[in-house]
Amino acid sequence: MNAIDGTDRLEASAEGPPPALLVIVLETNPYAWVILRETISLLDAVSNILVFINAHLAFNNSNMVAVIAGHTDRATWLYPTPSGSQENIPNGSTSGQEGDKPTSNGNTAQNSNKYKPFAEVEQELMANLRSLMSATDPAALESTTNTMIAGALSSALAYISKTAEAHNATRSTDPNPSYAYDAPTTADPNDPNSALLGLQSRILVLSVSTSLAEQYIPLMNAIFAAQRLRVPIDVLSLTPSSTTTTSTGSSSSTNGTTTTTTAPSAFLQQAADATAGVFYAARPPRRPGAQLLTLLPTLLTLFLPDQTARRALLMPSASASSSSADTNGGSSGGSTAINFQAACFCHRRTVTVGYVCSICLSIFCGECGVVTEGVCWTCGTRLRLGRYGREPKVMPAEKGAGPGGARRKKRRGDGQVGSGVATPRGGEGMG
Repeated sequence: MNAIDGTDRLEASAEGPPPALLVIVLETNPYAWVILRETISLLDAVSNILVFINAHLAFNNSNMVAVIAGHTDRATWLYPTPSGSQENIPNGSTSGQEGDKPTSNGNTAQNSNKYKPFAEVEQELMANLRSLMSATDPAALESTTNTMIAGALSSALAYISKTAEAHNATRSTDPNPSYAYDAPTTADPNDPNSALLGLQSRILVLSVSTSLAEQYIPLMNAIFAAQRLRVPIDVLSLTPSSTTTTSTGSSSSTNGTTTTTTAPSAFLQQAADATAGVFYAARPPRRPGAQLLTLLPTLLTLFLPDQTARRALLMPSASASSSSADTNGGSSGGSTAINFQAACFCHRRTVTVGYVCSICLSIFCGECGVVTEGVCWTCGTRLRLGRYGREPKVMPAEKGAGPGGARRKKRRGDGQVGSGVATPRGGEGMG
């Protein structure tokens, strides 16, 4: 009967690519976006991101998306809107904004020219973004210029874990399904290139920060958690790499200049490398406004394919060095070599050489008291530093020593230099 009524044909048509969950972490730090005001604004970037989200949702009707804003003092949800904030957005609409208009009974009149999922994402995201910016205190921007990227990544991982658990429970045939998180697996355990099963999740970070040394510990914890859950972290950095030299007015040419270097965050490069993600750093444009022209093609080309599609594509890696240029005379960018610098646990500053605890792997610089005290400040372990950090002991030179402390050799009568003991001849000293 199944062959007659077409049940098998319907079941075969229901099979398709696994759904994909895309979580976008958008930095909304006004201080950082003011620096980029000559190349691209926050609203222009959001417009490009909305087109990118629409393309992701159009690939599969089961695809899902979430957007988290990393602000100066907190990480907040832009989409989906938290249940406690729904009263500010009646039915996902934005009163007084373009698009769907609320009716007299509180419902929303949908625009027939917009696909409903696209309209819902756009309305909620723009309404929450305006609410976030209006609630930002100018005094808070003066006190700190950091961005809560670590908190946004933690929220993204928690949302991915919760969504994956619900997805696995709904697809399970067990009457008592388990809600434990399962990382994406392959159809054939012996073939790593076989089809992927389960919800395919990934995180995309749109970064405009230069350094995240103050959030080194929580950021590395989020990276290790994503690595364990097999969730790749993709990073698109809009931070321009530049070196600025400022004169201080001193007479000395060496001490009279101050060099300031800005570069993409090294810890986000490590996040993309550790989780098998894609890191792309946009370079300064050749003319104003050119970066806006290349932002959307970059999103659609590098960050739209999911884990299944990336198996058939040659994706740039974080450890390779490459560059690309657009034909419109805009920006050129590429992946850069990974910067494996770390930050000390004592001062939250980037260090090149530091001291690592052998028990908890905490990193300390030479300015703290760990070197002199010999005790780890994190776990309290007493460390055996040996002679690290101690001044070398200088021995006084012996009498008759030449330059460098070398003792002078005796000079024989024939003018040759010899040692104090003559070489024994054959037969001497043998008896």
